[in-house]
Amino acid sequence: MRGSDLSPEQCDKIHGEILPTLGYLHRLEARMNQRGFPEDDELRQLVKLSIGAMQHLATHVHYLACRQSMGG
Repeated sequence: MRGSDLSPEQCDKIHGEILPTLGYLHRLEARMNQRGFPEDDELRQLVKLSIGAMQHLATHVHYLACRQSMGG
């Protein structure tokens, strides 16, 4: 099985499960900024990497759902 084999409904489900975690990571990053975590702090860097990866994943499954809905 491949990602392109997922139905639009399955992609929407995955997307919906990702969004709350992505929201949490954004709030965590904001709190870290407010608390003055330095740019070179390992935890802050990992949070930023996680946000980027989760955004990429959310976008990818969203576009998979769009393609599948259009029959592609």
